[in-house]
Amino acid sequence: MEMVSGRKNLDTSRSEESIHLITLLEEKVKNGQLVDLIDKNSIDMQAQEQDVIRMMKLAMWCLQIDCKRRPKMSEVVKVLEGPMDAERNIDHNFVAKNQVNFGIAANATSSAAPLASHLSGPR
Repeated sequence: MEMVSGRKNLDTSRSEESIHLITLLEEKVKNGQLVDLIDKNSIDMQAQEQDVIRMMKLAMWCLQIDCKRRPKMSEVVKVLEGPMDAERNIDHNFVAKNQVNFGIAANATSSAAPLASHLSGPR
C-alpha cells in the first residue's frame, strides 16, 4: 500500500484521520473511493489504475485480521501472474479495534511450524 499510495504507513505530517495508511484504506474501501489512494505524483500508477486497484485488493486480502482468511503465498503468486483474482469476500476491518478482533489475532498459532502446503502450493 505504501508503494501504491506513495506515502508511509505512518505519516504524522498528515491530519489525524489520515495518519495511518491502513485506517485510511479501511475508510476509502468502505466509501468506494480506492482511487483516492493511488499516488497522484506517479504517472505510471495513474495510467495503470485498474491494475493498481487489483493490487490494492490483493493487499486487502493479505491484511485480514484473521490469519486463516489470508491467502497462501501460492495464491498471491497466482493473482500477481494473472490467472486468479483476489478474494472478493474480504473483511475490510484491517486494524484490531475491539476485544473480539484481538482474540482472533491472539488465537494464531505462530509457535507451531507451518505445513509446507501453507507456505506454498503448486501453481
